[in-house]
Amino acid sequence: MLHNNPVEIADQERTALWPDVHYPDIMLSLGAGRSSLGKDLPVRQLIRSKTGIITYARHLIELLKMNMDTTLNCDEAWHKYERVVKSVAGHFNPPIPMFRISPILPGLLPSLDDTSAVEALNDLTSRALEEDFTITKVASQLIASAFYFDPESSKDGHGDKFRIKGASKSLSSLSSIQGSLIVRI
Repeated sequence: MLHNNPVEIADQERTALWPDVHYPDIMLSLGAGRSSLGKDLPVRQLIRSKTGIITYARHLIELLKMNMDTTLNCDEAWHKYERVVKSVAGHFNPPIPMFRISPILPGLLPSLDDTSAVEALNDLTSRALEEDFTITKVASQLIASAFYFDPESSKDGHGDKFRIKGASKSLSSLSSIQGSLIVRI
């Protein structure tokens, strides 16, 4: 319940698996979707009107509900994590690409146990994701981070250009593409 959006746990595991890698090539969080009717969860107000044990119990129940609303807000957990990472890793160049895909769906979302709404919810989600270009950005980033250029030689070119000869290699070490790269400074 404390990690409804487990991005912090995933980052801790990444650090444990690859302690020499200071930051990942990409951070991706996949959400289950959210309602278009409101970005934030309703704000509950605690007002003490009377004293007594029943009022105190109601006060505690409202406090518990507020805590649950905050804990279960996956998007807020992502934004909090994103702010922390960007403040700590702001000096990395290029910055860490961070993406959250959580489609905004029209109307109220069905309850978690409403199995009759699964097909309609699937259709709504598919339509919402067709309009979201984040998936294209994520795919491009994943492809780009799977390759690197291994330079063999370089020579001066014309003006502000020079030529570097080398190989574009895959991190999977399954293939290598010979080529050259023209760099403009």
